[in-house]
Amino acid sequence: MSGGSSDSDKASREEERALLAICGYPAVGEADRLAKARYL
Repeated sequence: MSGGSSDSDKASREEERALLAICGYPAVGEADRLAKARYL
């Protein structure tokens, strides 16, 4: 097995954690909503 797959898996898990954190963060103000919309 090559190391590239492991790096890809790690990046995928990191992206998943980031998305979960962003989706779980309450968008209180307009700036929060805009930041979430830009990222997603």
